[in-house]
Amino acid sequence: MAMAQLPGVSYRPSMGKDKLVEIVINQFHQKNLNNFIDEAVKERIVRLMHRDNEIEKLGLDVGKFLFERNGWKVFKPGRKLDKRLDWEIKKIKGGKAKYKKFDL
Repeated sequence: MAMAQLPGVSYRPSMGKDKLVEIVINQFHQKNLNNFIDEAVKERIVRLMHRDNEIEKLGLDVGKFLFERNGWKVFKPGRKLDKRLDWEIKKIKGGKAKYKKFDL
Protein backbone atom coordinates (compact mmCIF):
# COMPACT_ATOMS: atom_id res chain seq x y z
CA MET A 1 0.00 0.00 0.00
CA ALA A 2 1.46 3.34 -1.03
CA MET A 3 1.65 6.04 1.60
CA ALA A 4 -0.07 9.30 0.71
CA GLN A 5 2.23 12.23 0.10
CA LEU A 6 2.05 14.50 3.11
CA PRO A 7 2.67 18.22 2.86
CA GLY A 8 5.88 19.59 4.35
CA VAL A 9 5.71 20.75 7.92
CA SER A 10 6.19 24.46 8.34
CA TYR A 11 7.27 25.55 11.79
CA ARG A 12 7.66 29.19 12.66
CA PRO A 13 8.70 29.69 16.28
CA SER A 14 6.85 32.47 18.05
CA MET A 15 10.12 33.78 19.51
CA GLY A 16 11.76 33.94 16.08
CA LYS A 17 14.12 31.45 14.50
CA ASP A 18 17.32 33.28 15.44
CA LYS A 19 16.37 33.45 19.12
CA LEU A 20 15.37 29.76 19.15
CA VAL A 21 18.65 28.70 17.50
CA GLU A 22 20.59 30.81 20.00
CA ILE A 23 18.82 29.17 22.96
CA VAL A 24 19.07 25.61 21.62
CA ILE A 25 22.73 25.84 20.66
CA ASN A 26 24.11 28.07 23.40
CA GLN A 27 22.01 27.15 26.44
CA PHE A 28 21.10 23.52 25.72
CA HIS A 29 24.32 22.75 23.82
CA GLN A 30 22.45 21.00 21.02
CA LYS A 31 24.07 20.81 17.59
CA ASN A 32 20.93 20.37 15.52
CA LEU A 33 17.72 22.41 15.80
CA ASN A 34 15.63 19.82 13.91
CA ASN A 35 16.61 17.04 16.31
CA PHE A 36 15.80 19.28 19.28
CA ILE A 37 12.34 20.11 17.88
CA ASP A 38 11.67 16.46 17.01
CA GLU A 39 12.56 15.31 20.54
CA ALA A 40 10.41 18.06 22.07
CA VAL A 41 7.41 17.03 19.96
CA LYS A 42 7.86 13.35 20.86
CA GLU A 43 8.09 14.23 24.57
CA ARG A 44 4.93 16.34 24.37
CA ILE A 45 2.98 13.58 22.58
CA VAL A 46 4.00 10.97 25.16
CA ARG A 47 3.07 13.34 28.01
CA LEU A 48 -0.35 14.08 26.52
CA MET A 49 -1.08 10.40 25.86
CA HIS A 50 -0.06 9.51 29.40
CA ARG A 51 -2.23 12.29 30.85
CA ASP A 52 -5.25 11.13 28.84
CA ASN A 53 -4.73 7.56 30.06
CA GLU A 54 -4.47 8.79 33.65
CA ILE A 55 -7.68 10.82 33.34
CA GLU A 56 -9.49 7.84 31.81
CA LYS A 57 -8.22 5.56 34.59
CA LEU A 58 -9.31 8.06 37.24
CA GLY A 59 -12.78 8.25 35.68
CA LEU A 60 -13.09 4.47 35.72
CA ASP A 61 -11.94 4.36 39.35
CA VAL A 62 -14.50 7.00 40.35
CA GLY A 63 -17.25 5.12 38.51
CA LYS A 64 -16.27 1.86 40.17
CA PHE A 65 -16.29 3.56 43.59
CA LEU A 66 -19.77 5.02 43.00
CA PHE A 67 -21.16 1.68 41.90
CA GLU A 68 -19.71 -0.13 44.90
CA ARG A 69 -20.73 2.61 47.34
CA ASN A 70 -24.35 2.67 46.15
CA GLY A 71 -24.66 -1.06 45.71
CA TRP A 72 -25.40 -0.68 41.98
CA LYS A 73 -24.97 -3.59 39.64
CA VAL A 74 -24.38 -3.68 35.90
CA PHE A 75 -26.24 -6.42 34.12
CA LYS A 76 -27.10 -7.44 30.61
CA PRO A 77 -30.81 -6.90 29.95
CA GLY A 78 -32.84 -10.02 29.40
CA ARG A 79 -35.32 -10.57 26.54
CA LYS A 80 -38.22 -9.09 28.48
CA LEU A 81 -36.36 -5.86 29.26
CA ASP A 82 -34.98 -5.69 25.70
CA LYS A 83 -38.51 -5.86 24.29
CA ARG A 84 -39.75 -3.20 26.72
CA LEU A 85 -36.91 -0.83 25.85
CA ASP A 86 -37.38 -1.39 22.11
CA TRP A 87 -41.11 -0.72 22.45
CA GLU A 88 -40.54 2.51 24.41
CA ILE A 89 -37.88 3.74 21.96
CA LYS A 90 -40.12 2.95 18.99
CA LYS A 91 -42.95 5.02 20.53
CA ILE A 92 -40.64 7.97 21.16
CA LYS A 93 -39.13 7.85 17.66
CA GLY A 94 -42.58 7.53 16.11
CA GLY A 95 -43.74 10.70 17.87
CA LYS A 96 -46.42 8.82 19.80
CA ALA A 97 -44.72 9.44 23.13
CA LYS A 98 -42.32 11.90 24.64
CA TYR A 99 -39.18 10.93 26.43
CA LYS A 100 -39.98 9.82 29.91
CA LYS A 101 -38.35 8.02 32.73
CA PHE A 102 -39.91 4.65 33.37
CA ASP A 103 -39.34 2.06 36.03
CA LEU A 104 -37.98 -1.26 35.02
